[in-house]
Amino acid sequence: RAARMRDAPAGQDDTLAHRLLGLIEHNYQNGITLAVAAKELGYSYQYLSRYVNRQFGLSFCEMVAQYRVERAMYLLKNTCDSITSIASECGYDSLRTFNRNFQSITRTTPRAYRCK
Repeated sequence: RAARMRDAPAGQDDTLAHRLLGLIEHNYQNGITLAVAAKELGYSYQYLSRYVNRQFGLSFCEMVAQYRVERAMYLLKNTCDSITSIASECGYDSLRTFNRNFQSITRTTPRAYRCK
């Protein structure tokens, strides 16, 4: 099916936000990109990029990283899974990238966060 590219009418901002967050929630492990999200939601890449920045004050990549780190924080506190396993489960191919993103967002390391 071909998605129709459009800009959202003013009253649909909340609906789009919920759809976007749901898309991230269901695809954060798979390396979701703004291009894929725009196609899936039926909006232009440029519109969705501006929308995300305006609505959330973050880039799409930052939103996905934030979601992944919040999920990792939950897993660190509520499971005994290894940090490597949690990084992989949260969509990171590299433990180094996971540690860098985690520390950038939380200002602490995954290990230190788990021990708090």
